Amino acid sequence: MMRSLRLLLLVSLAMANLDEFLRYCESYSECVAVSKLEERLCIGNSRHRPYWLPSFHDPKQCYEKLKNDYKLLDHLEVEVEKKYTACLIEQTVPMTEEQSNGQRCSDRLIQDAPRFSFARTISYVPTNCFTGLTRRLEKECGRLKGCCAATNRCHHVLNDSEEARQLNSTRAELWKRARGCERGESIEPLPLALQIAAQNDEELAWAPKGNITFRIRDQETIQRQESERKQAKERLEDVARLHREEEDHKNEGTIKINIHEERKWNADHTMEKSADPKPTLTFPREEKNKETRPPPSIEEHNRMFSEALKNDHELRERLRQKERRNEENTEKKVGDTIDSCWTPQQLQRRCWMESQSLPVRRICNPLMTTSSPQLLESRQ
Repeated sequence: MMRSLRLLLLVSLAMANLDEFLRYCESYSECVAVSKLEERLCIGNSRHRPYWLPSFHDPKQCYEKLKNDYKLLDHLEVEVEKKYTACLIEQTVPMTEEQSNGQRCSDRLIQDAPRFSFARTISYVPTNCFTGLTRRLEKECGRLKGCCAATNRCHHVLNDSEEARQLNSTRAELWKRARGCERGESIEPLPLALQIAAQNDEELAWAPKGNITFRIRDQETIQRQESERKQAKERLEDVARLHREEEDHKNEGTIKINIHEERKWNADHTMEKSADPKPTLTFPREEKNKETRPPPSIEEHNRMFSEALKNDHELRERLRQKERRNEENTEKKVGDTIDSCWTPQQLQRRCWMESQSLPVRRICNPLMTTSSPQLLESRQ
């Protein structure tokens, strides 16, 4: 009985230590996946895998034509990672005494390892680019690999397994199709299996959208915010009421009253007259609108229109008469001026020419002082 209990205790301790060792293998598997993603973000469109975002200038729509290729490649990579993680769990062995007792494998190593971050934005830019995937894995995941002894036993899953070979061939075919599409060749979309298509649709349907904001507030903050909102609401009501009163009394010449002073005066006046210590606010009643004249009837409107039209005709006639009188006065003044410039002999000659129906130039020329009709005719 004691021997059975001792054996059970040893098995329990071994399982507990085994769970502790699995933490390093799981952290190493996540570190490898993050490092691959970082390297792809650095390289962009490389021969290992074309960049998965569409280009700003892509008249051939290669991104749409190769979308199924990307989905198949993602599916195969997930399968390889699952098989690799399962192999690490299966082949995990306890640490050596040097690993467990020294500072080589500690909890600090797991905390500092690269992890997936769901708080990154689309504008995230990775650091330490152009180092190569091998150097990146050695630099960021090398110490974790030394704490997971199963990595040497499961290395074949990443290179020589059936899933790995299919992944490499799919990646090479994708690169070939991408180059052909870039040259303008006819590329048909790759048909996907129902399982892969359904899996991608399900992921898109359940993908989180937008941002979730958490606000933690205490009672004092809540009361202060409620008071600020109440004061802001009262200020808006006062402004709206003042605007309405200004519109109502705009043409009546009333004095504008400050709402806050009015409230204060009403509160003080009410407290003086009332025994109730609580102030009550009263506002002056709005004045009734003055009686407005009803609109004129149709007969009244027609009569007013006829009078206005008659007045318009009379005004136009007065203007025409005034213009006619001005023209007559102007012609008379011009005739008198011309007659005053001529000598008696010239006037006699002009009368003779008018009697003979001959044209006479009515130009006042002060130099024409001669009395010779012949000279007058020559000048004309």
